[in-house]
Amino acid sequence: MVSHIWKLLSLKESLWVKWIHAYKLKGGSFWEVPLRGNMSWGWRKILQLRPIIREFIWHKIGNGTSTSLWFDTWCQAGPLAKHVSSRDIFRSGLNPKSRVSDIINEGIWEWPHELLDKSSNFVFAKLLVVAALTIFIWQERNWRLFKKTKRTVNQVIECIKSAVRLKLLSCSFKRSSEGVRYARMWDLPDTIFKC
Repeated sequence: MVSHIWKLLSLKESLWVKWIHAYKLKGGSFWEVPLRGNMSWGWRKILQLRPIIREFIWHKIGNGTSTSLWFDTWCQAGPLAKHVSSRDIFRSGLNPKSRVSDIINEGIWEWPHELLDKSSNFVFAKLLVVAALTIFIWQERNWRLFKKTKRTVNQVIECIKSAVRLKLLSCSFKRSSEGVRYARMWDLPDTIFKC
């Protein structure tokens, strides 16, 4: 059964995979298909395996066009849909079918401000760190492979810190004890807090 799931997720070239994507998933995410009463035994068993195998399935981002922003596991935080409500996804101008590439512009991660502003517990500040880690390590790998240049570990760390801090400076947050702690940690001014 797990091999069938792998074929679905990796878009293996087969009639069965195409049929499942066209008639069962209908452009949606495999991880979010509801278990409803009227379905075949085999399809039900495949869907019931999702919670068991989910932690073992990671997406390689690449350019981000084939990785779901909300439902695929591509960062340490797991699927972002666990942290953000559907309402907040739509308020941000994104939708459930958004891809990781939708928030990357010329190699820079651009999270919608609505999601950053909403986060009183700084979930997205944490996600910014993961996003910056991903993009700068990927960039460093490509530079080493294709440009034959490399930065030191400390230079990459400084790039990550700088990118996250600059993005946090462009946002405003609700004042909370956790928010104040993060502001100190990132050396952010009090002006980032809403009055």
